[in-house]
Amino acid sequence: MIQPGPVSGDLELAWSPTGNEFAIAPSGVSRQINLQSINGAVTPVTWPTGLGAGDPYWPAFSPDGQFIYFTNYAGGPLGIWRIRRDGTGLGMITTGGHYRPSVSADGRLVAFHAVSAISDAIVVRVYDMVQKMFVGAEVPGRFPEWAQSGNRIAFLENDTDRIVVMESDGTTRRYATAAGLGAESPLSWSPDGRWLLARGQAGLELVEVATGLILPLGFTAGRVKAVWISSP
Repeated sequence: MIQPGPVSGDLELAWSPTGNEFAIAPSGVSRQINLQSINGAVTPVTWPTGLGAGDPYWPAFSPDGQFIYFTNYAGGPLGIWRIRRDGTGLGMITTGGHYRPSVSADGRLVAFHAVSAISDAIVVRVYDMVQKMFVGAEVPGRFPEWAQSGNRIAFLENDTDRIVVMESDGTTRRYATAAGLGAESPLSWSPDGRWLLARGQAGLELVEVATGLILPLGFTAGRVKAVWISSP
């Protein structure tokens, strides 16, 4: 055990690209994200009152590890924000009810899920931070996760919980699983893009993206969230 608490059960940690630390939003603490190394040392990333983002949720690292992206849930404009790991450079990326960011391998695009602008459905959106515009159309789904290389995004289909893989512009969508895994939980790509780590009814499962082969991990019974990292 690295972190005994306090951490809200509905908050995810984000592993750094190096795999030797993770970012997590501590429960009940405003304007703070903790960087915690695997040896237990904690470095708080904080920012002053009045800068607009008061309640960070769902942190995500940039590919180079220098920025932490997060959802601002309250205490300022809702949307996707980011801050440098040294606590400088706080800025808003998108405006609105946008949740659980995931950053592309080249650091240019950010995916998240949100309530549709034209319906009540939860949809995946992609935003280009260079051109400052959305890419492609709304795609029904949630928990988008970028592959560690390339332009593919995996996410869960609404209602069925089947895993869908698509290109960053929303094209060439296809199912990675024939049926839902029976649990709503984030996904994690293997570094080579061959596998996805997902939550099934009895524990964590490996899904081979190309074939849909599912390998249950029997030792993970009761585990809900996990992430695939390279060795530090």
